[in-house]
Amino acid sequence: MINSANRTINYEKDKGVLLNTLPRKNVVGSDGRKTAEEMDEQREKTLAYEYLCHLEEAKKWMEACLREKLPPTTELEENLRNGVYLAKLGHFMAPEILPLHKIYDPDQRRYDLVGLQFRHTDNINYFLKCLKSMELPFTFQPETTDIYDKKNMPRVIYCVHALSTHLFKLGRAPKIQDLYGKINFTDEEIDAVSKELRKYGIQMPSFQKIGGLLTNSMAVDAAALHAAVIAINQVITEKDKTTILNVLQSEAAQLSNICPEYIQEYCEALWEAKDNKTQAALNRSLNDSYVPDAYDELLTQAEIQGHINHVNAQCAVKNIIESVQCNNDGLLKALETPILQLQNIISSNTEVYKEQLTQLIGSPEWNNNYPDSNHHWQHLLQKAVDTGNEQASRIQKREDAVRLVNVTLEAGVLSEFYAALKNPCLELNHLDDFALPLYYEEMKIDRMEYQKDLLYNDIVVSIRVLSSIAAITKAVDTGNVDLVYQTLKDPNAHVMDLDEENKVKYFRALAAVRSEKQTVPGECPLLTYMDIRECIDLVNQQCQEDNKIINILHQLNLAVVENNRSDVVEALKNTALKLHKPTCPEDASLYLKLFRKCLSEKHSDGSELWLEDVENTIQIVTIESEEVRTTCSFLAHVNKALEKNDMQHTFECLRSLGYKISDKYKNTYYQALYNLKKLKAEKYHCPYVRYITTGGNESYLDLKKYSYTWDCPEDISETYYVTKEDINDAMKDTMSEELQAYVMRINEQFIIRLQAYIRGYLLRKSLSDKFTYFYDNTDKIVKIQAWWRGILQRRRYVTLLEEIRERNFQTYEYDSREMQTEYVDILDMYRDYEPQIIKLQALWRGRAARRAFDSLLHMEKPPFPVVRHFSAILNFNAQDYDKELQLQHLKHEVVQIIRHNQNLSQLLDSMDIKIGLLIQNRITLQDVVSHGKSLETLAKQRHTIKDNKSSMITDSFSVQKGLKSLTKEGRKKLEGYQHLFYALQTNPAYLSKLLFLLPQSKTNKFLQNVILTLFNFGSNIREEYLLLKLFGSALQEEIRCKFQKPSEVVTGDPLVLKIVVNYARQLNGQRALRQIVGPIIEQILSDRTLSIETNPVDIYKCWRNQLEMETGETLDLPYTVTPQQALNYEQVRKRLNEGIRLLQKTVLEFLTRITESRDLIPYGMLYVAKVLNDTLSEKFPNAPEKDILKVVGNLIYYQFINAAIVAPDAFDIVTLPVDRSLLNDQRRNLASIAKILQFAASKKGFGEEATHLVCLNPFIIECHEKFKKFFRYCCQIEDLEEHFSIHEYTEATLIHKPEIYISLQEICDTHCLMLQYQDQIASDPLDPLHDLLDDLGPAPTVSSLLGTSDTMCEANLARLGKTEVCLVLTNKFQVPEDEDTNLSRLFIKTKELLVSVLQFLKGPTLVDALETPTSPMHSPSHNIKCVSMSPTLNIDHKSSSLNDCKLQLRVYLNKLQLGGWVSRNDGYQNIITAVAKDLCNKGKYRLIRNKELQTLRMTKQRLEEKTKYYQEQVEYYNKYIQRCLENLHTGKGSIRAVHATQKSHGKLKSKMTLKYSATKLQEKGVLLEVDGLPHSQFKNVIFEISPTEHNGLFNVRCKFMGVEMEKVEIDIQKLLELQFEGSAIMDMFGKAKINVNLLLYLLNKKFYGKT
Repeated sequence: MINSANRTINYEKDKGVLLNTLPRKNVVGSDGRKTAEEMDEQREKTLAYEYLCHLEEAKKWMEACLREKLPPTTELEENLRNGVYLAKLGHFMAPEILPLHKIYDPDQRRYDLVGLQFRHTDNINYFLKCLKSMELPFTFQPETTDIYDKKNMPRVIYCVHALSTHLFKLGRAPKIQDLYGKINFTDEEIDAVSKELRKYGIQMPSFQKIGGLLTNSMAVDAAALHAAVIAINQVITEKDKTTILNVLQSEAAQLSNICPEYIQEYCEALWEAKDNKTQAALNRSLNDSYVPDAYDELLTQAEIQGHINHVNAQCAVKNIIESVQCNNDGLLKALETPILQLQNIISSNTEVYKEQLTQLIGSPEWNNNYPDSNHHWQHLLQKAVDTGNEQASRIQKREDAVRLVNVTLEAGVLSEFYAALKNPCLELNHLDDFALPLYYEEMKIDRMEYQKDLLYNDIVVSIRVLSSIAAITKAVDTGNVDLVYQTLKDPNAHVMDLDEENKVKYFRALAAVRSEKQTVPGECPLLTYMDIRECIDLVNQQCQEDNKIINILHQLNLAVVENNRSDVVEALKNTALKLHKPTCPEDASLYLKLFRKCLSEKHSDGSELWLEDVENTIQIVTIESEEVRTTCSFLAHVNKALEKNDMQHTFECLRSLGYKISDKYKNTYYQALYNLKKLKAEKYHCPYVRYITTGGNESYLDLKKYSYTWDCPEDISETYYVTKEDINDAMKDTMSEELQAYVMRINEQFIIRLQAYIRGYLLRKSLSDKFTYFYDNTDKIVKIQAWWRGILQRRRYVTLLEEIRERNFQTYEYDSREMQTEYVDILDMYRDYEPQIIKLQALWRGRAARRAFDSLLHMEKPPFPVVRHFSAILNFNAQDYDKELQLQHLKHEVVQIIRHNQNLSQLLDSMDIKIGLLIQNRITLQDVVSHGKSLETLAKQRHTIKDNKSSMITDSFSVQKGLKSLTKEGRKKLEGYQHLFYALQTNPAYLSKLLFLLPQSKTNKFLQNVILTLFNFGSNIREEYLLLKLFGSALQEEIRCKFQKPSEVVTGDPLVLKIVVNYARQLNGQRALRQIVGPIIEQILSDRTLSIETNPVDIYKCWRNQLEMETGETLDLPYTVTPQQALNYEQVRKRLNEGIRLLQKTVLEFLTRITESRDLIPYGMLYVAKVLNDTLSEKFPNAPEKDILKVVGNLIYYQFINAAIVAPDAFDIVTLPVDRSLLNDQRRNLASIAKILQFAASKKGFGEEATHLVCLNPFIIECHEKFKKFFRYCCQIEDLEEHFSIHEYTEATLIHKPEIYISLQEICDTHCLMLQYQDQIASDPLDPLHDLLDDLGPAPTVSSLLGTSDTMCEANLARLGKTEVCLVLTNKFQVPEDEDTNLSRLFIKTKELLVSVLQFLKGPTLVDALETPTSPMHSPSHNIKCVSMSPTLNIDHKSSSLNDCKLQLRVYLNKLQLGGWVSRNDGYQNIITAVAKDLCNKGKYRLIRNKELQTLRMTKQRLEEKTKYYQEQVEYYNKYIQRCLENLHTGKGSIRAVHATQKSHGKLKSKMTLKYSATKLQEKGVLLEVDGLPHSQFKNVIFEISPTEHNGLFNVRCKFMGVEMEKVEIDIQKLLELQFEGSAIMDMFGKAKINVNLLLYLLNKKFYGKT
């Protein structure tokens, strides 16, 4: 109504400012006086300005209440019309009447989009309802049309002003401001408002009289009240506190909530308010049109009361603030002050209130509103109280939950601990189901160690830390090294001393411990903190030791190069090397000699000595030095004995070294040695003996000093001692025969030892076979043991049961005798009145039973006593509840099997890729071998290698990026299309919307080429079901979009109906038509004399021709006549009547046959007819049924059956010879019949165009009624799912996934269309279709799907586009949801237990009944009831007392309450309601449950068959993969072949292990780099590659200077997968960058190549 403009608030009150503010116009006229028109115009503008001020006042007040920015003042009226702001104001003053969710269009989006809607009037009506609830006088309330139609907007603003005063009086809102004269408006704004007011002729309400009207509306003496108010206003100016208090407390003033202690604040507030009102009245008096009012300068009763309430509230809040800040005990009393109207104050929560209020007082929101906006800080106080109550309740629930956690830890029940830990009251938002065993294990240990219950903070900290620890285990299971290290670095895990360089070793150590823990039964399978800590420390310690070894090796190499013997010895003596043999300084020369020899022989490339070189050298030196010492000692003793001529001692020395000489040769042998010694002593003078060890090293023995040296002495010559060679030569000469005998004895010992080994092996094998037999028959052994234990247990159980029954029987007899004695006198007293008592009791019981039964049937929450009363008729036995449990269990099993099958399916897909990769690798390998060249030859033939490589790539990978290529991109694209077409096939909404988005020219082509192909033309049950579902959905969409009345469906020729009719006329439909109308049509065709003629002119011509042929004369009859003229002839009329009679008879035969043949009509036609009927009835609810049935009849009869009657030969209804066709008379007969049937189906009769057939109209109506009944019957068919036996698990039971054959061009077209219309097809941004299309990316071309270049395909694009591919359709989103089976089973068990004891529970509610102690007389009845009711009960209450059952019931209910299934606050009403529903619907429930059980059993059986099929496939695939891997080893040059032909295992190991230095691998291109290692050190790094016993698996060890740094297993299948995914580089050990393709080439050549 008004345009907005800028305006400013001016708080000057003087007259000059006011005059400048008010609207003025230049004075016109010679006398300086205004004309009447000018005065009227000025008065209208003044009125408009005043109204604009009131608008601004209302806006400011509403903004203060709603705490929301409103539109500019000049736009406020228009924005109030939708009622949104008014409804929010209603919520502000009466939230219990108008909650926020009831406000229509609260954010005004719909209003901004489409403007006012009729539903916006709901907001206005809610506002008016809130006004009535606040008891605002009716005179102030506007009408709905005043607001919505903008008939009287000033009245609405008037209402807002009155409401503000009224709410201020009640203390519910702030006081409205008086802005008259304080705000400026432009002349354009004022003129616009003035024009609007003049246009509607609206009378401006008297805003200044609102206070007086509110005062007069009070139901009191108005004169006395007026006098009291005037008295109060008079004493306010005097500022006399006592007087003011007296007048305020006077009864006539009708004021409440007067607190004498606040009189000073009252005086100040009232004086200030009265002064402001006086100034405002002065401002208005300067206006010429001002009309004074009695209350202009006086405070009204409402204003006075409002200021009193405001002061009271402010003082109460000051007390609250003081209590909080001073921390005194007056907080509770301050909060309970009535003026604040704070609800739900609980004394026990005082401390929580203090905490919340302290936070509130310090918040910016409080400081911005206090003390001005009292209503808002009152809301903040209430919010703080509510928050405190919630927090206290939450703390109490949390303490109960913590207590339950400790109880479950103490009880040691793992499942209950899980449930307790998942209690939402604990607010543990980061619980990990995977970590639950770790939570249990660690918390139980903590509780035992501290010998006290865990606190809440303990649980929170434990969950945080243990979740991080469990994340490490989860990361280990993924096999991702980087992820494991990332989880180890998590601060919450508290794992210290981590080194990123060791992350692979950390992972390997953790994986080993994890694997070991999983094999130990009964132990937590997850890694604990101590496990992780030990692994980290062990790895760090090992790495430190390895680093020390490397440093020592560097020192040793330096000493060898410098020829520094002392440093060599010092390095070898270092304990870090962990050498098992001691190092002697005497051997330093030999160490240097051997080390230099090793460097020259093994490390000619410049590499240094490695650890294994040092260990081998030390081993050699140790053996050599030991040999030298032994020889030195031996020779010294022998020579000394010879010097002494001591024959006995000489032979003792010889025997000590193994020399054995027979007695007959002793003298000869000794004499030879003695003579030799004597001879050498005389001839030579050198004391050193030169001795060459078995290792070929020279040593020099000083026999006198018992020492040796490896350095040659300077004066070395022939020694004068007997040497070992001398002894051996003498031995050979004298002991040759004895030596031969000795050798034979040694061989005999070896044979005996070999026999012992063989016997030991045979014994061990026998024991192993026995254990294997036991392990293979473990299940049978377990069954035998269980059977025997069961026999023993049943014997004990029978004995115990007999003892219990004996005790119960004795107790029952004793109680019965006491009861008979006690009540015998009472029974005698009532015996005389027994008939009357029985009648009264029967009447009363009948009345009570009827009322109770009515409440049981119709109440939403039946009371506990009523359910207990009728529980006797429930008659549920254990079988019912067993079936309930079985149903839940079957659902859970079905979901689990489906998930298992999905995993198997994914495994099969993965195996498909692996097999393809292995086959491709084998083909590639053969291509490489076919070129028959080694790397050296290829290096010499550069041109050849280029040709070979290009040809190899062309041959092997000619289609690398196509839809069927064995690459990651190709596989992803193929899976994307499989997912997309599955979604299109199973979600009919997509294609049904697309059909009507396409242009007409594309629709038919798309239908024929894609849609019917997608459903394989409905060739099987599943695809027929989906196709009909699509037809139904498309028909609904077409009716919704195109037609405005039912008859348009007949004239509009719907696309879907044409498709359905054509589809129904296929093989089955053709056969159905032949069975329905075929016999009658053949009967008509066989009667050549039958003539159904209903045209009088034709009858006349036929009659005339017949007469002329009979007489042979020309008749005096006209050749041309009209129908009326023809009917003048009797013969014509006679023949016409006969034709009509035959027509009626034949039509009735057809009609009877058609109406009796509903079951012969294809189900697809009937289903579409049902959808058509239901959709039209839903869209046109007011349309008569006959109009809708006509549309259905048009489909069933006219489009499906009629054509078969008119042209039976065209639709193969009758079979005619090739040379024969239907006669004209026959066609005319059938056409006449079809016409009458068509008229009957559409209820169309004959009129003036055929008056001679008007007589058929009653017959047509009669036939139409039969047709209507038939058409109605056609729509009453079973649902689609029931007909095809389709349910939610059907798709999961398919053993073979659905397949479609579709051309590449059709794939491209469909993809393009889906991308073009995806927003219209799936308007929801979260629709799965968007994800599927995003996975596929932009629209493809035929060339991209083939994996060829566009230029290659341009010439043959049409031909290549027809290339068909087979898509195996899969669902991307196929994981079914599994409900909480544990709680659902517990709910059923609890309900069963409750029903069994329900009759014996006494009390108004279930809570009271469970807490009431049980009477002893009820226990025997309860036992009898339980035994008779549930002989096969799964829970143990059948042998328990009633008190035990009640205790068990309380436990069950507590668990259900923790899970949110029941609540103690409402007396466990949910489970009582469930029992009541069982009472009312037990028969229906049983039928539904039995049907569902049968379906689930069949589903489970099919799923198990599918699982078996998948398992067989997996087993077959595994064997096939193994054969593929074995086939890789068939080459003669394969090291596997060497493995098979080697006889010695020691030789085999050296043959099968390949060793490459890092430098060599870098030259080959296999190794790219090693993080942290310079290239100069590559020569000291060795990679050892050796195959394992498993095909395709290799061990790779990395050694630095002989120290093993890393070890990893690589699988050739993993390498092929990396190649498949396009990963050219892989990380080995977390440091080495390896070229995947060249590594595969190396493995293929060295292990699988042919030579």
